[in-house]
Amino acid sequence: MLRAFRSALRRGAVAVLVGALGGCAALSAPPTWQPGNLTSLIIGWQQYFRVQWAATPAKDSVLIDGYITNIWGFTAQRVRVLVTGYDAAGQQVGQLIAWGPNEITPGSRVYFDVQVPSGATNYDVSIFSWNWVQAAMNMEFP
Repeated sequence: MLRAFRSALRRGAVAVLVGALGGCAALSAPPTWQPGNLTSLIIGWQQYFRVQWAATPAKDSVLIDGYITNIWGFTAQRVRVLVTGYDAAGQQVGQLIAWGPNEITPGSRVYFDVQVPSGATNYDVSIFSWNWVQAAMNMEFP
């Protein structure tokens, strides 16, 4: 009885380990460009944020990293970044939306990084969306 219990426990532990490793492999899948013609959900996002970034080639991808500065008077939460890739002729290769900083308080400069697929020679980085938080009422506004 004890031997059967230990054997079942071992099989369960192996199944959990295999499932966890499979999940990690899925999380590390290389990013892919998505076709489309997306723009920021808020026209004039540049009046609220400044974005400084650089592109660094990696093995099978490119790291877009830099800083987002909140130049407005409210805290921004759930910031999403839109990266558009272009080839040498200026034709769009694709776009990718990624999560940026979770929160940027007024006047703060916060680091972000996005892994994008290789294949583009030029990039454009913009703020896709965010939510404003008004501290006095602790309410969010898209």
